[in-house]
Amino acid sequence: MKVTKIFTFDAGHRLSNYEGKCKHLHGHTYTLEITVEGGLDKTGMVMDFGELKRIFNELIDPKFDHKFMLNRDDPENQSEFDEAGKGGHYRWFYDSVCWVGYNPTAENIATDIFAMFKNGLLNLQVPVELVSVKLFETPTSFAEITI
Repeated sequence: MKVTKIFTFDAGHRLSNYEGKCKHLHGHTYTLEITVEGGLDKTGMVMDFGELKRIFNELIDPKFDHKFMLNRDDPENQSEFDEAGKGGHYRWFYDSVCWVGYNPTAENIATDIFAMFKNGLLNLQVPVELVSVKLFETPTSFAEITI
């Protein structure tokens, strides 16, 4: 049986090596659907929804919520938001950056979240399998990774 928990978080990003309007800093209210599969336990649950929420609150939310995702390998990002910004006038902004090792597309963010959630489930030693991460960037556009 499969169960799904839905979360939201707000984050900004800019796309590297892209010539459309998403090359500029902008933001989204992301909707995240996490689906796990397993057998029913003695209480009749695949997994307590509270455990899924705990994993989200510990691993996903602190990394992405109210952050700007920037590709650390993009020279433009490095020159605009480098280490010098840490102690200077823009420290508030630097503290808001989530540096990632990929272009922060919905597809790559979903892949990152999949790996993070999978590790979080492994640490629980609950007999469930992460089968899907669906990340909505807008109400009509999403990326989904499944096993």
